[in-house]
Amino acid sequence: MNNMTLKNCLVHDVDTEYDSVKNQLDIYDNWLEYTKEIVVKQNWIGHAKTAAYVISNFHTDVSIADIGCGTGSTGAILTMSGYRNVDGYDIVDSYIDASKKFYRKTEYCNILESTLPKRYDVIIASGLFNFGCLSSEPAKHIAKSLNRSGTFVMINPTDDIYLEKSGWNDQEYFDIVETSPEYYGRYANNQWLKYKTNILKKTLTR
Repeated sequence: MNNMTLKNCLVHDVDTEYDSVKNQLDIYDNWLEYTKEIVVKQNWIGHAKTAAYVISNFHTDVSIADIGCGTGSTGAILTMSGYRNVDGYDIVDSYIDASKKFYRKTEYCNILESTLPKRYDVIIASGLFNFGCLSSEPAKHIAKSLNRSGTFVMINPTDDIYLEKSGWNDQEYFDIVETSPEYYGRYANNQWLKYKTNILKKTLTR
């Protein structure tokens, strides 16, 4: 794995490239030690924050899509909490295979290029929207993959530069209706990185 590529995707670097599938695969493909390296060693709590919001606000019968599901940490929490209608999507084959025990089903989907194969009540993303990872480019596909009153739960850096640089402040498909207080989400490169949970609803005029 390229350490510079990893740094660009996971640390607050405003000059990195967004929406590169090649970069994402360079970072994550065949990297099944993700849980140990990020969740454990760097104390990443994005998965827990995403799951906590769902558990606090939705009944267990809602349909949920976890985009960028990775090794299934969010799915594991939701499954243990009684949620059975949770599907996982990723672009890394090894992740899709490793995480399938935590979801109703897992399959490939590049949200940059297409919508999900069905519509959901809730779509969650605990790590996709960060500096050097994804911008607001998938917003249209995410919105089309939600039911009319659906909710998109997104973890992203507290620094509002991300929302500006990545286009989330200017996209026309969602309104941010709720933002959590900031929290320390991960410890990397000798610094604590702050994150927040944004709750988005489809723009009614679309």
